[in-house]
Amino acid sequence: MAIAGQKIKEHKAAEEAVKDLAEVHAADVSEEAMRKGRWTVRLLEKAIDRLTSEFGEEVEKNWEAAWFLHVEGFHETRLAINSVKRRLKYVKKLVELERNF
Repeated sequence: MAIAGQKIKEHKAAEEAVKDLAEVHAADVSEEAMRKGRWTVRLLEKAIDRLTSEFGEEVEKNWEAAWFLHVEGFHETRLAINSVKRRLKYVKKLVELERNF
């Protein structure tokens, strides 16, 4: 169960990092989320597009790892522990990017 909790925590941290980065680097996307009252998958992807353009392909790779953990690990519970551990480093890189800006 600790791994399930870890997957949730890591994905949420990555999602919050994207939202925080979007406030500065994709302000129109962030404002649209505020108008809607929530972030949708489409808006998160729009933010990722902008962040990837600004910071490089690594942002997209890191986000894809976080999203994969969320869907396949949490919702579908199809991942083995090694699969989760292998992807956590990419999620942490996205969170580190947010902390540095």
